[in-house]
Amino acid sequence: MYLPTILASDVSEQMQQTMKENPDKVYFPNLGGDNIFTNGITINREMFTIPGTSFTIYWYGFLIALGILLAMIYGYKRMKSYGIDPDRATDGVIGGLIGAIAGARLYYIAFNTTGLTIKDFFKFRDGGLAIYGGIIGAILVGGIIVKIRKLKLTAMLDVVAPCFLIGQAVGRWGNFFNQEAFGSNTDAPWGMMSYHTMYFLADNRESIAASSGVNVSCFAPVHPCFLYESLWCLLCFVIIVIAIVIIYSVSNRFNSVQDYSYSEFKEDLRDDKVTAVEISPNSETPTGVVNVTLLDGSVNRFYVSDVAAIEEEMKKIIKENLELERFELPREEAIKFMEEKEEPY
Repeated sequence: MYLPTILASDVSEQMQQTMKENPDKVYFPNLGGDNIFTNGITINREMFTIPGTSFTIYWYGFLIALGILLAMIYGYKRMKSYGIDPDRATDGVIGGLIGAIAGARLYYIAFNTTGLTIKDFFKFRDGGLAIYGGIIGAILVGGIIVKIRKLKLTAMLDVVAPCFLIGQAVGRWGNFFNQEAFGSNTDAPWGMMSYHTMYFLADNRESIAASSGVNVSCFAPVHPCFLYESLWCLLCFVIIVIAIVIIYSVSNRFNSVQDYSYSEFKEDLRDDKVTAVEISPNSETPTGVVNVTLLDGSVNRFYVSDVAAIEEEMKKIIKENLELERFELPREEAIKFMEEKEEPY
């Protein structure tokens, strides 16, 4: 008969009693010595209560919101380098957030074993979100809106992928304040213990042994799995960012304007006329953005994602077969003429 194994040693009876007397503290007894980690870090899952109300803000919710905010800041800073107009992408971002919340809740309800039903969908404050459903919902809803807004979906996904890692890396620390998402016993220096881990393992040790073959002890430190996932997400984020920088510098592959690179069109006219337009991406222009430079030195920019719309408009103009009238004006007269057409130069 197979006998489950114990993975770590129990702490002293004195430490066990200390944790029972201090249910609001988290301990790291394997670090040894007399310090804040072995003496316990005081935590409270409640961040604060809004004055004059009974509405409580929890650290878990705050950290998820903080992760989303940091992810959005990073994403919006990167959009232009992928040839995405941030203004047009905002609808997709908002839709993606709504889809993520709805998807996370639906996924949790669908696979929970606590008796939740679809009637409990809006009871978010009772807990119950699943990251898998959040990712699925964000991609489905956000992706549909991105296509409707005629943005390049693959480019948007390139932007969003690191954002998921930022949000998850920050949000996972909510599990620390809730004292959840921990693993089996460990003798590692970073093994943690608390009143909550003790009683959870005491109540579930038989089911854990039956399902995993591991005999856990409620009086031994446990793996802080939320910490591992947070660090792993952070590492993956750094790797992806470095990889993108390398790929951009070597081959300019991601949503680049390579089909337009070094292409330019010029019209050779006299210096006293409104003349010469040059279009050419350069090293100072963000990838996915084209400079439109006039001879007077002024520069305008448009996104490569707008090229398709511009081409369609040009095709409509060609089909109309309009009669063209060519004439030349001195610079000052030309500027005045354009201002009268409400198209100032």
